Amino acid sequence: MKKVFLSLFVLTMVVSLYSVLSITASTESQAIYEIPNALKKRNGFFIITSEEKLLVLSTKDLVYIFTNSKKLSFDGKPLSVVRFSLQSQEHKAFVRSVLGMSDDQYRRKLSSEATYIQARSETDMLNLVSSVPGSIGYIAESGLPKEPKVKVIYIID
Repeated sequence: MKKVFLSLFVLTMVVSLYSVLSITASTESQAIYEIPNALKKRNGFFIITSEEKLLVLSTKDLVYIFTNSKKLSFDGKPLSVVRFSLQSQEHKAFVRSVLGMSDDQYRRKLSSEATYIQARSETDMLNLVSSVPGSIGYIAESGLPKEPKVKVIYIID
């Protein structure tokens, strides 16, 4: 009974996600998938990556990734985390609104072994994430260009 319920639930979620996709033809006759912003952003931020296949993460996954409290990898390769300085307003806003933590909670959870690539600006964040294989970062909604060179990760909970 539980397996049937779980299968129906997963099927319902897939159908629901598929139903919000609208497929339109581009000038090169390739399909472009338009996902509503509600599925792409969380509290004014987008999670971005250079990876083609990394499409969906949960808030819990994001906490693990950005605090380095668990070693997560993608296709057997560790993720390279790109972030702004801990003192920056962008980082503090990201921690508060996306990870759901205060600055003090974040610092306490932050692994002492954490290594990061530090971005100095939104342009720097986009350039670093697009050029470093296996990288993941974040950017405010206002900083994401209309045609970014990075992929947007969908956040689910």
